[in-house]
Amino acid sequence: MRNFAALALSATLLLLPACKRHYSLETEAPATAGQADITLERDKTGNGTIELAFEHLATPKSIDPSLSAYVVWGQVEGKDPFKIGIVEYKEKKRGGKLSATYSEDAFTLTVTVEADPATPAPVGVKVLELPVVAPK
Repeated sequence: MRNFAALALSATLLLLPACKRHYSLETEAPATAGQADITLERDKTGNGTIELAFEHLATPKSIDPSLSAYVVWGQVEGKDPFKIGIVEYKEKKRGGKLSATYSEDAFTLTVTVEADPATPAPVGVKVLELPVVAPK
């Protein structure tokens, strides 16, 4: 009887919709060797949270002395890019984090290194690009 209950619970858990989606990848040149972990979550009301964590990430100034920050962007097909946020970069740890909200079901996530983190559109060097799909 216990085996049947465990099997029924396992089957039920497999049928539940995913509330979290995770991506792991490496950054592109000129920020080679950087590792990114990206997690998208949705709560029961449909609000989305995105968490990005970076390791082994080159300092912006080592890529180009004019660059100062990693900025994360989203873009829905056919629309202008929107700023998700600025990565809180820790030079001593050579990594950074960003926690932000989103509302799109699918979008392309891009990370650029910018001279001015307040720029309203991505103009800097692209180091990561990934199409993401939000959990349902």
